[in-house]
Amino acid sequence: RWYVFVAVMTSSCVCGLQLVVIGSYDTAGTAENTVVSGTVCYVADKMGGLVVLNVSDPTAPTQLATLAVNSNLDSLTLSGSILLMALSQGDAAVADVSSSTA
Repeated sequence: RWYVFVAVMTSSCVCGLQLVVIGSYDTAGTAENTVVSGTVCYVADKMGGLVVLNVSDPTAPTQLATLAVNSNLDSLTLSGSILLMALSQGDAAVADVSSSTA
C-alpha cells in the first residue's frame, strides 16, 4: 500500500530542515505525485487515478473525490483551476477543478 504523508517543518537550522510526519492517507494505488492548492491536495495515484483530498486538518486528510482515467496517472500540474494530468501511455487529460473545495 502507498500513502500520502503530510509533514510540517518543526524547526530549521543551518544544516537543513527537520520534518515530522503529522498525518497520512492510504490511497488505493501508488501515490506518484501531488499538487496542493489551499486545503485541497490532488494525488496522481497511478492505477488508482486521481484522488482529491481535504487537508484542512493535516493530521487527518479526508477524501473529497476520485476520478478514474484510462491509463496510469503519473504526474499533475495545476494552473489556476485547470488540472493537467500526464498519463503513462503518452496521453494527457485535463480537469476543471474550480469546484474542488474543502
